[in-house]
Amino acid sequence: MNRNGGILGKREMEFMETLPTGIMIFGKEGDIEFANTSMANTCSLSRKDIEGKAVFDLVEPADIPSILEILKAPPEKMPMAREFSWKGPGGARIHLMGRFGKIVEGDAEKIIGSFIELPVNTMGNDIPRSALEDLPFPVTILNKRLEPIYQNSAADEEINLVSKRKDPINHPGKALKGFLTRALAEGEGGTMEVTVPMKGGDRKFDVIVIPLIQGGKTDKLLEIWMDISPSDSALEGGELPRGLGDELIENSNAIIIGIDMEGHIKIFNSGARRTLGYNPKEVMNTIWFDYLVDRDAEQGKLEVFQWNIGTGFRTQYESHVRASSGETITILLENTVIFDSEGEVSLVLMVGQDITKTKKLEQSLREQTDKLADAMEELSLYNDLMIHDIHNANAGIVGYLELLEMENIPESKKRDYVRRALHEVKKSSSIIREVKVMSKIKPNIQPEPVDLDQAFQRAISRWSEAIEGEMKTPVIERERSGYHVMADDLLEEALIRIFEISRKFATKKKYRISVKISRDPSMSNLIPEPIHLIIRDDGGSISEEMKEALMERPSSTEWGSHMLGLYLVRKIISRYGGLIWIDRVKGGKDVHVILSEAV
Repeated sequence: MNRNGGILGKREMEFMETLPTGIMIFGKEGDIEFANTSMANTCSLSRKDIEGKAVFDLVEPADIPSILEILKAPPEKMPMAREFSWKGPGGARIHLMGRFGKIVEGDAEKIIGSFIELPVNTMGNDIPRSALEDLPFPVTILNKRLEPIYQNSAADEEINLVSKRKDPINHPGKALKGFLTRALAEGEGGTMEVTVPMKGGDRKFDVIVIPLIQGGKTDKLLEIWMDISPSDSALEGGELPRGLGDELIENSNAIIIGIDMEGHIKIFNSGARRTLGYNPKEVMNTIWFDYLVDRDAEQGKLEVFQWNIGTGFRTQYESHVRASSGETITILLENTVIFDSEGEVSLVLMVGQDITKTKKLEQSLREQTDKLADAMEELSLYNDLMIHDIHNANAGIVGYLELLEMENIPESKKRDYVRRALHEVKKSSSIIREVKVMSKIKPNIQPEPVDLDQAFQRAISRWSEAIEGEMKTPVIERERSGYHVMADDLLEEALIRIFEISRKFATKKKYRISVKISRDPSMSNLIPEPIHLIIRDDGGSISEEMKEALMERPSSTEWGSHMLGLYLVRKIISRYGGLIWIDRVKGGKDVHVILSEAV
């Protein structure tokens, strides 16, 4: 905390309440005077269950000597870090890592600690690596030869800052190695202060060592490195406001960045350095809205900042920040306005946490939810087809065949029943073919160049053979285009279904289908290298209601099984990144398809 003293006023207490880190203040006798909401949540207790109690009553008896050490330590020995167990509800043990400093409030000294929960009980159990990875301080696990067998990302980042070839994690000095050897032999942990030469100057760490016991013997050591260096290098550019302790800001697990009225960065704490990867000297006194964020993209956030200054109110929002690696980090920030002794705004503190992984998980969850919804829609459609359409067609076939068995039926009627039965057989076969095509439509395909003329030729040949002998037969007019488009073998199926829709809605026996293909630069803002197909027929127009319904997934069978046609076409074309729509024209309709030319 602020070793030079100072008063924790209302605004400082409000600031501590906003922190995601657990914060607790207690007096020299160990009586707890303040615990923020995060501290209460970490301990699974209410603030009433913490404030007013003695800290000795809430920790495990074995940890009381550590609390006494903290209470008795002179300010020059601060900060210090300790691990201890907290008594949770129902006898549960909550393992906390605390970092402590001293402040002066009037004539009395106060202890202020920031806490995070250790992921598991470190006493007597191995630890899942995933539980250690996101801790904001370096953590390593050593084997019996004192070799690191695991180190989290924070440890990797600290090693990168070491100026000498041998870092203290992989190559401990003589004193630390002796300390670790004793901890391994005796099965007892402890804390040792270590000074490490870094690129930006010497740094001090409290190295907390915890034995990991397996089968009654110490099998490994858990090593936690808590930075206890003075934090002035991260706080260049002016004094901290109104007694707000530098240690509270510097060593909070949260990202804390302070900017002045002109947007210059004045505070850049350890949480910000860990998350964004910058050295304080790289960012100090640069303009936040130019150096770390895109001013144009974050214009709304600039307005929020200006509104904070004008009103003094707090706000919460998401911001996209450039890390030193070039990656964009999404941070959930809350702005708190700090006033000077004359009541003027002196600083805006942005307190936040990295939610990049959360946002990616949210996006992945949305995508998986959409895929699940699509799959359920497909399943529902299959169900409708099998239960309703195919069942009805089969029932019709059985009905006509039963009629044929009746006596005294005229030959003309028999021929009519046979014709109708065959029609139902064809309808059933057609639905089965549609389901087969639907099963081939896979998402996320990689389109390949397809000869458009050959695709049309094969589609026309297959369709003409399928409708041979039908009453309604069209004349198809098409000129060779010479174009290749990005698609696959299902493009042929799409063209057949477009032809079939024209035939289904034709109101006369003889009608014409014409195909026009051209490049269409007017669509280049939607589709790269667009090729525009217009398939027109003059067999009869359709209603506006039918035009819209043809493009959607059939929600019922009231339109008949032919409704599947353009729904399947839309699914096929969308896989290529293409577009499809229908226009009503005089005496007929146009089906428009836009595909990318294979260049």
